[in-house]
Amino acid sequence: MGIARKLCHAAMAATILLTISSCALEPPPKPTPEQVARVLSYTILQPDTTCAQLRDDFELDNLPLVDHPGDIDIAYKEHWLASHDDEVLRVWYMPVADERGLVIVSAGAVGPLKCYLYSALLLTEAGWSVVMYDYEGFGASSGEPRIETLQPNLNAVLDWTLTQTGHEQVTLMGMSLGAVPSVAVAVERPEAVNGVILDSPLALGAEIERFKALIGGQS
Repeated sequence: MGIARKLCHAAMAATILLTISSCALEPPPKPTPEQVARVLSYTILQPDTTCAQLRDDFELDNLPLVDHPGDIDIAYKEHWLASHDDEVLRVWYMPVADERGLVIVSAGAVGPLKCYLYSALLLTEAGWSVVMYDYEGFGASSGEPRIETLQPNLNAVLDWTLTQTGHEQVTLMGMSLGAVPSVAVAVERPEAVNGVILDSPLALGAEIERFKALIGGQS
């Protein structure tokens, strides 16, 4: 996480905590859902983390430090598509010959999509075509990183994938935080999703409960 982002995160959290712990006679104002969602996004999402930091922090020795799939000999096409709120999402489509199926990979909360290319390498080597994308505010996608845009972002990518690749159904793979939109979209659109793969899924409900405890039990 960059210094500016850390300072912004700390300032926002401190403002809420100071408000809630105030000794004023009147009860402190309850944070609005928008305020809570914004601080949650800043707490959980870390788009500025580099792949080198991710590799070192999680001891991921096999993580390739590259800029695009071609650097590890994966054929790909780069596309840009509009999200539900008119931001622009970057998408990498990695087709393989004689494919077993197509997997849309939703990455974790840390770093851009290039940090998750090792998973794409394993999938393509096993005969699966892959679509990966940057969430809003991550990597080359525009916008602000927000928890509430994760599901709409995946829906936009799913629509694009079905239209552009000719597939009637795809498999969704969620890595850590990516499990949240993957499960939500699979439940919402069973006609378009033939399976879900979850890799170290994040228990977002537990994260939210811990945050609620941090700010004094307010919901």
